[in-house]
Amino acid sequence: MTEATLRPGAIPLRFLKMETFSYLSAPAAVFWTFVYPIALFFILNTIFGGGESPSGMGLSYTDYLITGLAVMTILSTALFGFAAVLVDMRAQQNLRNLAFMPFEKRQFYTGFVASRMLILAVFLTVFFAAFILLASDVTAVSTGQLAVVIAYLMSGAFVLIGVSLMLTTFISKSATAQAIANIINIPVIFMSDLFLPAALFPEPLFSIISHGPFYLFVNEVRGLFAGQAGLIDALPAMGGMIAVGAVLVIWAGRRAKWSA
Repeated sequence: MTEATLRPGAIPLRFLKMETFSYLSAPAAVFWTFVYPIALFFILNTIFGGGESPSGMGLSYTDYLITGLAVMTILSTALFGFAAVLVDMRAQQNLRNLAFMPFEKRQFYTGFVASRMLILAVFLTVFFAAFILLASDVTAVSTGQLAVVIAYLMSGAFVLIGVSLMLTTFISKSATAQAIANIINIPVIFMSDLFLPAALFPEPLFSIISHGPFYLFVNEVRGLFAGQAGLIDALPAMGGMIAVGAVLVIWAGRRAKWSA
């Protein structure tokens, strides 16, 4: 082995590169991360665009839609681009050979998680920047403000990826992973004020939705986007999400198996 191979961090970095290319070559992962939110934006903004945000905060409907779809993207990526993909790789015995390689599971999972986080960070940056520049009714947002929004989203993404990784330790079949992903995804995207106003639901149901983690998370994202909160306000929540995500990733990485 060369000195570069033995250098600390070399193996996770190699897995980061490998898994990034692998992710971008998976049609389902690419669809849920890139195609789906962009297509949904144009469809919904064409039908409902031009008005004010249902959540208020001085935002336009386009602002409401962009922030909601950003949250939806990190959720769908964690479920379909992470949990489902990892379970499928294990079910097809694609990970078995890694058990005989001279590295630990944590090094593989570090690269695996980092690749998804990197892809999400790049996509969200381009997603926000493109619509801020191209859409006519998007609220003016400073570079620093946008950086805080993306950092907050990435903190939430880390928790969701940690939860997804934890789920994969209990699931051995690809069909089960897809079913669980849909069971979680469908209620969340329609009942968390992501792009369908939660206020449209009956009051008893809305009172439940308004206390849900995704509703609170997306409204915090919108508050940051609108400038009603800043980095100092967001730091406690970001620190908590990063800590929880780290615990979940470490715990699941130790419990995970190379084969089903």
